Amino acid sequence: MACDLTIGRATACKSVGGIKHIEIANWTSAKADVTFAADGSVSAMGAATTFFKYDVRGASNVMDETGESSRDNNSKFYTIAGSYQLPYQDELTTKELEIVASTRCFVITEDFNGVRKIYGLSDGCDLSVSTNSGAAMGDFNGYTVAVTGINPTLAPMVDGATSLTTSASQISPN
Repeated sequence: MACDLTIGRATACKSVGGIKHIEIANWTSAKADVTFAADGSVSAMGAATTFFKYDVRGASNVMDETGESSRDNNSKFYTIAGSYQLPYQDELTTKELEIVASTRCFVITEDFNGVRKIYGLSDGCDLSVSTNSGAAMGDFNGYTVAVTGINPTLAPMVDGATSLTTSASQISPN
């Protein structure tokens, strides 16, 4: 039966937390363009999927998946919730984030352990954008991008040998 347990888990070595960068691409429903390796990680995506890299720094960048299970409905799914801060406001970033907020996206995170995960494979992720100007000179000034979504499974990892199409274009805000 597919619901039977198959293996346990030993204590892991110590590691670090934190997100190094995110990559965003337009979502497509063409699941045939996604290739999975034997271990379940994503090993390839269609050539038409181009990711755009956003560098992030600091402890305010987070991506969580919360499992939700209903005994009454016999259902389970995962709620995706993330938040990223992009310091400094400029016109080009404002225009690009307005586009990001208007569409569904794939979102890839890479943590400081080198682990890459892709969110939104089933139905995409929605992103919303807020601007923050702060009250004092030392307060945050920039954009906060919130990521939300729902997926029937946990986000798969992107195989370490996988090279997805990532645009070299990035905005240099200042």
